[in-house]
Amino acid sequence: MEINDLKRYSVIVGDGSGVLFQPMNKKDYTYILTAKHNLYGKRSNTDDTRKVEKFQLEEVEIFIHNHKEKEPLELQINIGESYFPHETVDLAILKIDYLEGFQDIFIDNECENLKEASVCGFPGYKREEKAFPEQYTSYKIDGFISENIFSCLAQLTNSTTGQDEISGLSGGGVLKINKDHLLLVGIQSEISSRKENGQIEFVPVKYFDEIIENPRYSDKLDRLLPPYMGGFEYIKTDVFNINAGADDDNIAFTRQFLKNKANEIIESDITPNYIKEYFKERLLLNENNKRILNNKVIYITWLEFLTIINIVKAKKHGKDDLEEIFNFIRLLYKDTDKDWLASDFLEECLCFNYDNLKTGGTVLIKTNVNPRLPKKNHYKIDRKSLVPRIDRLKNQYEKGEIGNVFIDDASGQTKEFVFDQFNFMHFEFLKEYLLVWESDEFKEFKRSNKDELLLKLKDVYGKLFNL
Repeated sequence: MEINDLKRYSVIVGDGSGVLFQPMNKKDYTYILTAKHNLYGKRSNTDDTRKVEKFQLEEVEIFIHNHKEKEPLELQINIGESYFPHETVDLAILKIDYLEGFQDIFIDNECENLKEASVCGFPGYKREEKAFPEQYTSYKIDGFISENIFSCLAQLTNSTTGQDEISGLSGGGVLKINKDHLLLVGIQSEISSRKENGQIEFVPVKYFDEIIENPRYSDKLDRLLPPYMGGFEYIKTDVFNINAGADDDNIAFTRQFLKNKANEIIESDITPNYIKEYFKERLLLNENNKRILNNKVIYITWLEFLTIINIVKAKKHGKDDLEEIFNFIRLLYKDTDKDWLASDFLEECLCFNYDNLKTGGTVLIKTNVNPRLPKKNHYKIDRKSLVPRIDRLKNQYEKGEIGNVFIDDASGQTKEFVFDQFNFMHFEFLKEYLLVWESDEFKEFKRSNKDELLLKLKDVYGKLFNL
């Protein structure tokens, strides 16, 4: 993602702004997240011109960058159909027809972490000077100031930015760029007299959950999660994308066979969101940032993993089988580019809680990078292995220098050293070592002998997991 994507996801909503967001649905619709007050007009009281009354708009004009129609979208305001306001907070969800290309935005509930964040939208003063979409602007945020009952106060980098320059940004997103996606922290709220120049007030994104969970709307709205969390079909093209270089023809059929086999999981009752909600922090290796649970790489890995388990067990697994699988093979993700065999990484593995994993089971570790060297012992640590760095950890462990050797701090009962209990393996071993590096073993397989390939894969992976 780049700076221009902040503009691409930002829209005009009436006199204010908004953010495009693709929720967890089957491409039925797209959201515009905005401030509730943008859906109201103002008029003078007929009895007293000094008083101004608010009234609900019947429709609102929405300007979308690069929209195919090149004209504003006129959205009819129907509560519970196209318009879903929060009962007390200045937030609203608008539903419009599905727009392609707005799937790379996630929510970030850590409203105090505003590093590299900007407030984005279409201030009123620019609308008087320029045509859409040149009316767009963004202001860098310097830091978090405070959190109030329903909103947060933040300091802009330019402390002289006046409130007249911010007017019209209401409903715009507090956004951050994070690698290949955007993060939405909150929505700019209505200007209040208590803010000083160089400050903005925004509503944390967590309050959208209260709209979605409102019994009046619960059957009309999907969660603010990436679309792929609702179904593996969104990531089916991302699995088993292995390449054997000059020998790639050797594994071409096997690669396509595995991709096709993944359809058994795609068509099952298992979804990424179910895995997330069922296992929660058990999916992550010593990771405190729960937002990582939405990372696509976790569920690409799970789709590959479950496809392999289906092959090994000759069974189409569903939701009811996940806990059993987790008891003999643990799959963990760590959002890091660090070498998984580094001493501090192995110490994290040592100190992790492997409750209910059977002795002799396997711990699969997925990171953002492959092991440094294409050697078996860089991808796999067998149980009771005599690798020097494991020996060093064991000595420190037995001396009580690292880890907790006692169960529930009961001095009479000690924990077994985890590298003596379980096999540890980098997840890419299942593809790089067993398929790519051993590509010669797969060059004879094609459609006519695919049943033999299935038996081959069942044997290879079955021996690996002792299944």
